[in-house]
Amino acid sequence: MEENTMDEEKIVEEVKAEEPKVDIKAELESLKKSIIDELKAAPGEVKGVPTVKNAKESPSFIKALMAWAQGDNPRGFKGNDIELGIKANPWEGGTDNEGGYAVPDDFYNTIVEQREELSWVRKAPVRRFVTNRDRILIPTEATAATKLIVTDEEEAYNENEPLFGQVALTIYKFTKMIKVSEELMDGDAVGLEAYISNIVARASAAAENYYLTLATGGSEPQGIVAGATASGIVTSGKGAITASELFQTMGTVAAPYHNSNSGFLMAGLTKFHLLSKTGDNFLFIPTPSGGDILGYPIYIAPDMDAVGTASGKAVLFGDFSMYAFAERQGVTLSRNPYLYQANGQIGLFVKQRFGGAVLQTAALKYLTLGAT
Repeated sequence: MEENTMDEEKIVEEVKAEEPKVDIKAELESLKKSIIDELKAAPGEVKGVPTVKNAKESPSFIKALMAWAQGDNPRGFKGNDIELGIKANPWEGGTDNEGGYAVPDDFYNTIVEQREELSWVRKAPVRRFVTNRDRILIPTEATAATKLIVTDEEEAYNENEPLFGQVALTIYKFTKMIKVSEELMDGDAVGLEAYISNIVARASAAAENYYLTLATGGSEPQGIVAGATASGIVTSGKGAITASELFQTMGTVAAPYHNSNSGFLMAGLTKFHLLSKTGDNFLFIPTPSGGDILGYPIYIAPDMDAVGTASGKAVLFGDFSMYAFAERQGVTLSRNPYLYQANGQIGLFVKQRFGGAVLQTAALKYLTLGAT
């Protein structure tokens, strides 16, 4: 028994001799340092690898983006495309399968804020969709169900099923090319960020205002006016709209479409023509719910026919939730420094994809101006 015990003790001593001497505290410190270094590593930089800093590099990712537009690449953006998405990280490297390096929302939000101030479809309570498809099929109610009827005891139930239809909303591509001089690109002090965001926002809003108001729906979106129904109300002349004519137009829209989503759409000139009327027009009685006319808001569509346009469709009234607006992803900004180099210019290419369609024509009706 004693011999066995000695053998066991000998084995234990041999095993201990073979064990590596581990300094737990040192290992923890090393791991902690490694994690901190990893967190401090900027996008595009590899931990432990020296990084050559460009003069234009800044901790601000927006400044890094501007440097990218100027031809430098301090933050490791991939390719010549930057995509402004509608997800949590709006800007992505267009050719990087892993999404590139995230840029904060600030620059994209600047564009969005300016666009939403200029685009009526961003203000009105239209039905919005975000999709990754080229077409959306939206079910609609083609024939509404009739009311319940009185039924005697043990008599058959009244059978009346509503009929359903379908609206195909197609997504179209819209583009804009901006030429920027090399001199403008050379200096940060000239407000390059504000210049680009303003141009993109105004171009985007102008496209939305025009196509989502007047486009016919053939090889382009269906505008809200093109898809609406004529009210049958025609003004006595092209140069004026009376309170009575405006009210009659409202009355042609069925009662279910007079709700919190209802309002007017018209050009700015028409709006102020109506608001400037004097006399007992009872148009502008203040209401607790606010609004511009009888509690309903007026949305400005700069491309709509204004008062004074012969036979123009000057005022639209109805339920804006019966108009669908869909956009695919976001806005793409591409840069080409070579195409216009001979002229000392850099090309910036903007792309946006969206579509629109009226879901219920009876929910939206327009007033027509007289021919003379």
